[in-house]
Amino acid sequence: MRHPSVPHDADDTYDYVVVGAGSAGCVLAGRLSEDRSCRVLLIEAGPKDRALRIRVPAAYASLFRTRYDWDYLTEPQRGLGHRVIPLARGRVLGGTSSLNAQVYIRDRPEDFEQWNVNGWSYDDLLPFFRAGERNSRGADSWHGDAGPQYVEDPRDPQPITEAFLRAAEQTGLRRVADLNAPWPGNVVALAQLTQHKGRRWSSADAYLRPALGRSNLTVTTDALCMRVDLTGRRATGVTYRTGTRRRRAVARREVVLSAGAIGTPHLLQVSGIGPPALLRRAGVDVLHSLSAVGAHLRDHLVATQTRRCLQPVSLYRARNPLHLAHWLLRHRGPLTSNVGEALAYLSSAAHVPTPDLELFFTPIAYHSNGYELPRGHAVSVAAVLVQPRSCGTVRLTGPDATAPPAIDPGYLSDPADMATFVPGIRAATRVLRAPMLARHLADWVVPSAPAESDADIEAFAKERATTMYHPVGSCRMGDDPSTSVVDAALRVHGLTGLRVVDASVFPHIGRGHPHATVLAVAERAATQIRAGR
Repeated sequence: MRHPSVPHDADDTYDYVVVGAGSAGCVLAGRLSEDRSCRVLLIEAGPKDRALRIRVPAAYASLFRTRYDWDYLTEPQRGLGHRVIPLARGRVLGGTSSLNAQVYIRDRPEDFEQWNVNGWSYDDLLPFFRAGERNSRGADSWHGDAGPQYVEDPRDPQPITEAFLRAAEQTGLRRVADLNAPWPGNVVALAQLTQHKGRRWSSADAYLRPALGRSNLTVTTDALCMRVDLTGRRATGVTYRTGTRRRRAVARREVVLSAGAIGTPHLLQVSGIGPPALLRRAGVDVLHSLSAVGAHLRDHLVATQTRRCLQPVSLYRARNPLHLAHWLLRHRGPLTSNVGEALAYLSSAAHVPTPDLELFFTPIAYHSNGYELPRGHAVSVAAVLVQPRSCGTVRLTGPDATAPPAIDPGYLSDPADMATFVPGIRAATRVLRAPMLARHLADWVVPSAPAESDADIEAFAKERATTMYHPVGSCRMGDDPSTSVVDAALRVHGLTGLRVVDASVFPHIGRGHPHATVLAVAERAATQIRAGR
């Protein structure tokens, strides 16, 4: 296998080497280093999370296509008119939890039934959801109030968000207080957020920052992991690069990959672990054949409609510099908004027993998923396909980690997804036309509201749909090494000393936003690792 010829520094030895300081990696570094008898190294490709924009909740889209973002692009998507879709992923301490919309929505109990892996039911994970959570509403059967991850209600929601909630009720949705407790039927609610007193609270804030003073924890930033090092069938460490220098970190116990649903399969593949034919085509020696590495990638697809406001009542007012001063002094005002302030879950048809669609409300124009600046006061309602059947792949394109992977989510490649998506887009249109919201709104922002025919709505979806930034499943968990990458303990099939702990292990995409479930998965994995299981 070819690798760049760069200088080597002396080896460093640790008990655990964790690759990726995102939602899962920060949990692992924090929890594993609680055992002062072991040494932990956390490697992050991006910089420290010092930027003010990371702290300001409403500013997250300004982090896209900056040094804090991997700035991935998908392959041209046949189901979306051969468009290339930008796929922001965090490259910074905290990972994507440092540049996401901060929505804390767990996957539902029935989602874990579809995981169909022993030990990973919702009841199995509930203690870990509760252990990690510090919910501002207090503890109950579903929530914790003593964990490191703050989960709070919106501090200053926009008044027009209440109009959306009432409009959704007018269309037949039922308002509930808590989307993370069991709820039947079609519902709408304010989102709870990973914030604390009006500022973002990432996994780095929750789990990593309190651990930084521990002498047994080393955090290395701006360090690109080049490969997992194998000796026979055992992972013995990793090789990573800082600047022009290459270093090797030895893992006495385990290497844990937490680089996410894109980064983890890519790193396994450039390390010689994956589908043999794919690796050989890229010039990589096959060290361990595992055909499912990079397969089964799934993501939530979203199509957004936008209407202008009659009055200056949207989040567009946050552009006023006075609001930044208000946030800096008191952490209040419109800059505390996560942009996606409310959401609904509903079924695409009466015979569908559980929700397969989400509506996501933003009190600002957001039809480009944050890549275009709003040009005036407007609101958007997005239809989200939360149970897609379409799936895709992550594939290496060169022999080392510096070559970006080819990402093909396969959006709308399964015809059943469009059949579900069309009712979702219609539902978003209904809410935007419902009197409680429509009385505040004017014309539709280009693209206009889709016409009523299925054909026109399908054309709208193909032209405008994009990612919800929720890739999962590319190193899925399961018992069969021919269709999965890790076992029920998250150990890579056929190897020792190597685990995967991140959203890539999800056997099935859930209805929630992945960050909440990733935290619980990482909490459970840390407990297993410390127990030697």
